Amino acid sequence: MSKIEHFCLGNKNHIFLEGINLGAAITKLWVLDKSGKPRNIVVGFDSAGHYKNNPNYLGVVVGRFANRIRNARFDLDGVEIKLQANQSDKHSLHGGYDGFHCKMWNLKHLTQDSVTLQYFSKDGEAGFPGNIDVEITYKIVLNKIEIIFKAISDRRTPLNLTQHSYFNLNGEGTIETHELRVPSDEFIETDNELVPTGRIIPLPSNIDFNSSKSLKNICSQGGVDHYFLLKNPMEKVDLYSVESGIRMKLQTSYPGLQIYSGQGLPIPFNGICLEAHDFPDSLHHRHFSQSVVGPLQNFERRIVLEFSQI
Repeated sequence: MSKIEHFCLGNKNHIFLEGINLGAAITKLWVLDKSGKPRNIVVGFDSAGHYKNNPNYLGVVVGRFANRIRNARFDLDGVEIKLQANQSDKHSLHGGYDGFHCKMWNLKHLTQDSVTLQYFSKDGEAGFPGNIDVEITYKIVLNKIEIIFKAISDRRTPLNLTQHSYFNLNGEGTIETHELRVPSDEFIETDNELVPTGRIIPLPSNIDFNSSKSLKNICSQGGVDHYFLLKNPMEKVDLYSVESGIRMKLQTSYPGLQIYSGQGLPIPFNGICLEAHDFPDSLHHRHFSQSVVGPLQNFERRIVLEFSQI
């Protein structure tokens, strides 16, 4: 394995992002709270070496296919493709054992406020077809962090990427005092293994976040781990902490996001993961938004995080 390389970005708005090339991970994200004190608002490890064994995917880029693929297989153009079954030895999760989260990305371009990392995924890696050249850029612009995915493949293949940071706007403790607003009326139903059934159904009242809602009740009920369909790509997901006064808004070109409240973390509910990506298990449901790229077709997706203090 190549050497772990570190990078640090910052700007005059006192937003600082630290990361490593292993998994293209964000390891720390410093934002000023309402009193002007910097807080690290992402959950991470104390040492970069710990990201080599990262079962909760803290801070990394996941791919080739974020979320789950039922039975770790799918048909593409009449050919059965078999993947690595890394969830319960049955389903594929976040690209398999050999996913992008555990790869050494190349530091392609680094400035004071921007970094681009690149990875070349060979045909057959983790079972997926096609050679893919992938890039991710983290860029700080004023009070925002832009996350830009770009990729190109030499053949038709599924591609569904996300950034898997867990946010805790207090910088410690749990997210129970956080408030969340999500402009969504529907979510994707899953079975008891968290794999989509194919049904898109209205949100029940307990996970309807159209009006800002405290996460305390959600945590006391065991948490949430569902894919929410966004009403409009122009609307923003809003996460806020009364304690720190930090507000984070998320906007994305993806049609929705998986919201996972971190109940499975070593410290339960230590952070919330807002995984913006295409529909999970779409390869088995033709009525889902599809995420297959064609040969030499440019793939580009964006996630923007906007910070303020109240």
